[in-house]
Amino acid sequence: MISYKLAKQLKDAGFPQRDAEQYTSDGQWIPKKEQRYIPALSELIMACGKNFGVLNCFYEGDDETKTLEQIKKENPGTTYYNFFQCSVGWHCSNKDTSIHVYDCSTPEEAVAKLWLALNKK
Repeated sequence: MISYKLAKQLKDAGFPQRDAEQYTSDGQWIPKKEQRYIPALSELIMACGKNFGVLNCFYEGDDETKTLEQIKKENPGTTYYNFFQCSVGWHCSNKDTSIHVYDCSTPEEAVAKLWLALNKK
């Protein structure tokens, strides 16, 4: 999940909008003109297109990043939900590794920030 502020940055930068969130996470109604669409991780990756490179996560005690496939192999039977709960920070980069996004709290946040960097005007 990404924050409302990051969703606003995506909208302002031209990210395609669909049905926007009408309420905040604490149940407050959001006026129509302030509503923002919160895309799924797959939508964010697809929006980066061929420029998407890699998404890694850091784990407590790890000195290096591990890919999703490496972590799945090391943690068989871990559910998708628990997998994302145990991460310490997320890193994302574009295909030629000229753009890096570090220290994100969710994979969605990392890829959203990568999309913003790729679409900077």
